[in-house]
Amino acid sequence: MNAGRKHKTRSRVIILLLIALLALWAGAFWVKHSWEAMLAQNNIEQVQWQGTRLGLHGVSVAELTVIQLSPERRLTIDARDITLGWHWGDGSKWQWKNGLPQLNTVNAQQLELDIVAIEPASAVDAPSATPAFSVFEHMPPQLPLQLPPWLPSRVRVQQFQAILPCASGRCSLQGALDIQQSAQETDNGLPINASLSLEHQGHRVDFVAEFASIKELSSIKGPASVKEDALIEGSALIGRDSAAPGEQGLQMSATVDIDNTRNLTLETRYRPLESNTEVHWQGSLAVPELPNAEWLIAWVQSWTPLPQEASFAQPEQGSVNVRWDFQGPRQSSFAKATGTVNAEARVPQPWPVPGLGSIKGDLALALALNQGKWQPQTLSADLVLTQPAQWAATLPAQLRPQQLELSLRPAPALPATASALSGANETGANKNATNAPLPLQVALRSRGAADLNVDAHLAISTSAPWQVQLAQTRLTANLARLDVGQWRIDKPELALLMSGELTSTEANLIFAQSSRVSATQVKSLGGDNAEALELQNLQLALAGNNLTAGFNTAPATLESLSFSGPLDISVKQIKHPQLLTQGWQFNGKTKTDTNGLQWSGIAKANSGTSANINLKVPYGSAAAQAVGVNAQMRVSGKREIDGLGRVLVAWPELLDASGGTISANVNAQLLPGQPLVVDGKLVFLDVGGTWDRTAWRNMNGTVEATLKSDQFQVSTSQLTLDEINPGIPLGPIALAGDYRAPAQQPMAGQLTLTQANAGALGGQLNIASGRWDLASAPVTVPLELDRLNLAQLLRVYPAEGLAGTGMLSGTIPLVIDPATGVQVKRGRLGALEPGGQLQLSAERLRALGRKNETMELVSKALENFRYSALSSDIDYDENGTLLLGLHLQGNSPEVGDGRAVVLNINIEENIPALLTSLQLSGRVTDAVAERVKKLLKKREREAAEDLIK
Repeated sequence: MNAGRKHKTRSRVIILLLIALLALWAGAFWVKHSWEAMLAQNNIEQVQWQGTRLGLHGVSVAELTVIQLSPERRLTIDARDITLGWHWGDGSKWQWKNGLPQLNTVNAQQLELDIVAIEPASAVDAPSATPAFSVFEHMPPQLPLQLPPWLPSRVRVQQFQAILPCASGRCSLQGALDIQQSAQETDNGLPINASLSLEHQGHRVDFVAEFASIKELSSIKGPASVKEDALIEGSALIGRDSAAPGEQGLQMSATVDIDNTRNLTLETRYRPLESNTEVHWQGSLAVPELPNAEWLIAWVQSWTPLPQEASFAQPEQGSVNVRWDFQGPRQSSFAKATGTVNAEARVPQPWPVPGLGSIKGDLALALALNQGKWQPQTLSADLVLTQPAQWAATLPAQLRPQQLELSLRPAPALPATASALSGANETGANKNATNAPLPLQVALRSRGAADLNVDAHLAISTSAPWQVQLAQTRLTANLARLDVGQWRIDKPELALLMSGELTSTEANLIFAQSSRVSATQVKSLGGDNAEALELQNLQLALAGNNLTAGFNTAPATLESLSFSGPLDISVKQIKHPQLLTQGWQFNGKTKTDTNGLQWSGIAKANSGTSANINLKVPYGSAAAQAVGVNAQMRVSGKREIDGLGRVLVAWPELLDASGGTISANVNAQLLPGQPLVVDGKLVFLDVGGTWDRTAWRNMNGTVEATLKSDQFQVSTSQLTLDEINPGIPLGPIALAGDYRAPAQQPMAGQLTLTQANAGALGGQLNIASGRWDLASAPVTVPLELDRLNLAQLLRVYPAEGLAGTGMLSGTIPLVIDPATGVQVKRGRLGALEPGGQLQLSAERLRALGRKNETMELVSKALENFRYSALSSDIDYDENGTLLLGLHLQGNSPEVGDGRAVVLNINIEENIPALLTSLQLSGRVTDAVAERVKKLLKKREREAAEDLIK
């Protein structure tokens, strides 16, 4: 029996062993299959290890190699001295989790990680689209957060090296990692403490973070709790729901130390609300001191592509503080979120910013988020920009800034926007104030070649459509010198007070009373000295002007520009070769657009002369058109006409007006690449006056002048004078004709007369129609004398006791040469039938007669000579000497009982001296007589001085 029992027991053991072996074989097969399936599922191509040691409380591996190959990358992991520890319990209680012993630690002495990116073939042709990032969507879908039960309480890598893809190709990371759960037993494995240390070129960066759950949640409807206020100081979120029952929040705190200096602190909380469809997220980020580490920027740049200008030296000091408080739907981005953000930054040392320049200063900004729409609440800044970037090079060299200073401060609401702003002030997230303008006080200072200052009280819209409203905006600027085209402007100054509005497509500005532009000197550069213009102490008053502009933003182009309104200009002195130096005032209106400038108004000299001016200067698309100037003037009376002499250099010094009216209309045009064209018209009405020692009365008619292609022309259809009196009155006079000459040789032109006649001594002086070319001087112009009254001639001749009767006619050839003046050669004059009478009772002739019998006979004959024929040859030279060869035939009752007498008398007379004698006698005007006296005294004084020398 015992033997049977033993046999039966042995059989059972064998069966059990077979079952166990079969189970082990099946288990091994299952483990192998699961292992291979896991490797295939995770694209693991190779797993190798060696130096394995298994103990009761853990397992260790000397070396482990894992290679993973996926379509996107190749991953290689090499680990050394790996230890995995677990804990079975203390004997009284077994520590198991989900049927597994509790893992305590995973420790790796050294870990090497190598990732090689594999770019897909379609990546070049099909750029990937970056999906919109959702802050709330990437938060845990449900709290408390559940960690895998097999996760050890501590994971530690004492030294690792990772070679990863980066912007520069492949980059290396070296450091250590330590992740540890708290010893406190929790359902979700929190809190967790994590630390990461990175080393680079002898520097060290330490990341430390703590994740914990918020176990006790009070109702958070309304204002934040005291604990939250301590975390999120100044948050203003309203309208919160209470927390979801049974759920906990998640909070995290983190720090970053660089070379054992604290550089960043992060505190944040995240919790679902009662509806479980919305979440509440708040936090703060503090950077008490920006790292002064150029190596850090170079390191970051090797990982992330940065603009070329981002390679800059770091500031020595700086800080950043950010606080936020948000609430919104879980499955959304910021599109439906509500909350606030407060940010402060301080950079006391210049910090280069790509595309702008080096910036330092302080910045504070508060933003409200309402249903995905950002609403600035407050903005304050004190910023200084130096070393401007490439944008400054696009400005004219004389306007490029070397330093910009910007100050922004909160300001009272603008009157026009007070109602809109009132809603924004009620609460940080008021739905009725999503586009309330943000009022600011702005101060901008630009220092460099030009000093520019802007002080503005403005309001900026906080969402589309974008708009800036300006109130009491003052712009001042000054520059040592500005060169614009062919003009040099010394010390230009700009002082504008304006208001208006700016949008993304247009601008509208109105200039207030004190708006002005000034310059100490404006001077034309280059060109002929005859056209040089200089303005001293120029001032432009722009009060009441309106500036409008329209533009596109993409691409940035100016579509329209208009500047219009009253424009008053004052110039202390205008210097021009054709103008006498004096001050001028210009009062009128201007209209300027992209096609040109127009100005119309009145120009008035300090001497009293004024003119209506119309100026048109095309440019831009109309640059091919002519620059046009129209000037109109009307002067009446002696004072106004003489005022022209106080304006024009060409006005004769000895020209004085006595009355009448002169109207002038001048048009000037200048086309690009072509000479100046000037058309002028003068209308005279009863104009009288004195020119040197010649007087005239009642000049009437029109004179037209043209300057074109270096040629000028002066013409008149009819110009009349009642009288002209150089000593012998002539008139009336009528002239018609024209004169054309090169502008550079004004005396070498062509004279054309269609009418030239004058009354003289009871008869007429006439010049027949003709044309004479003064370039071929001398030219001869025949002057016809018709029926001159001898009695009148002898009355004006200053000879005592001379009288006569008769009519004279003849021809005097005037030989004209601009170089030598007017001469007469072989002129001829004769008396008309039936002759006349001559009477000369001169004491000098009687005295000569007593000594000479022939002269006694002549003197007796001329005392009462009745001539039947009278003729004379006339010659006049350039010295003013008149030679008369007088031939007389007739009789005298006093000689030979009236028998026939023939007399040939040669007379020589200095005409200038004769005219001087006549002018001195007062036969012209008293003013002319006085002028002659002064002239004679001057000549006597000069003669005496010459004798003394």
